[in-house]
This record gives sequence, structure tokens and C-alpha cells, in this order.
Amino acid sequence: MARTYSEKFITELYGDITPNLGRDLGRACVEARLPVDCVANPLQVSKLSIHNWFRGRPIRKSREDSIRHFMTCLARDTQLGLLPAQNPAMAHKYAETLMAEFGVAVPVQLVPKPEETVTTEADDPIPSAEDLEPLDERIVL
Repeated sequence: MARTYSEKFITELYGDITPNLGRDLGRACVEARLPVDCVANPLQVSKLSIHNWFRGRPIRKSREDSIRHFMTCLARDTQLGLLPAQNPAMAHKYAETLMAEFGVAVPVQLVPKPEETVTTEADDPIPSAEDLEPLDERIVL
């Protein structure tokens, strides 16, 4: 289950106004009420990377464009009234929508297989010697 952001984290996030893409992403996610896993999946990174970015750690140049696009999507969807997410289920549904927009395969819920028929010894007994057909006598060893 997704955890909410702590008051301590939010205070630290908004307390540092130094321009930083990761902190800007963090503020956007807090305002959109998106938990870390709903950010990590569309961006195809680990939750630890997201936590590090939110705290101002360096971001690879190759990731910066996708982060900016993600933030643009958050701003757009906030204006459209799709965000902030009202509950965790809504946040995860929104993340799935973003995953499709970012070209990331959306995980399919696994459907349980129908129960397989298991044969038991009573259903399929081992044949006795009398039940076996005789071998062809032409087989030479």
C-alpha cells in the first residue's frame, strides 16, 4: 500500500527553495497526491531514485526530459481537475494512464488459472504385470 508523505519531508521539501528539478518534481507530486510508486513506474526508475531526487540528489541528463514531461502532465491534469488524486486507488489508476502516455507497458492483472485436474493413484493406477502387453519377440538386445 502506498504511504503518504510525512510532515517532516514536506517541511524540508518546501523549506529549500533552491532551484532543483528533483525537488520541483517532489513538490508537484505532493500537490498531486501521487505516492512515490506512482511516479517511479511511469518514469521507469526505482522508488529509491525518486526519493533521492526529491531530496535534491543529482539526476542523469538522460532522465531530465522525461521528468519535465511528467511534470507538464501533472500541471495539465491538475488544471483539468484530474488531480489531486482523491485516494490511493485513483492515484494508481492515474499512474497507469501516464504509463500508457509514456509508452511503458501497463502491468496486466493476473487472472487465476482454472483449477488443474490432478490425477491420483486411484484415478490412474500403475498397471500390474498382468495388464501389460507382451513385448514383440523380434527385439534383440
